[in-house]
Amino acid sequence: MASPGFDDLKWNAPVRPGDILKGQVTINEVKRSTSKPDRGVVKTFCEIINQDEVVVMSIRAINMIACRSGKDN
Repeated sequence: MASPGFDDLKWNAPVRPGDILKGQVTINEVKRSTSKPDRGVVKTFCEIINQDEVVVMSIRAINMIACRSGKDN
């Protein structure tokens, strides 16, 4: 599925060779598309954190996902 885009991309600190990175994703909103009910919209906030627990990158993303039909839920 396509992604409608992202907002608020921030590079907070440099990433260097040898850094150990981990990611954390928070789901902020989930809703079914009104125009295409077989699809949903998920808004997330993502952070990439280095070995020193410094957030090196963050982004707010909007993603389209496939949905099951209403009778399957």
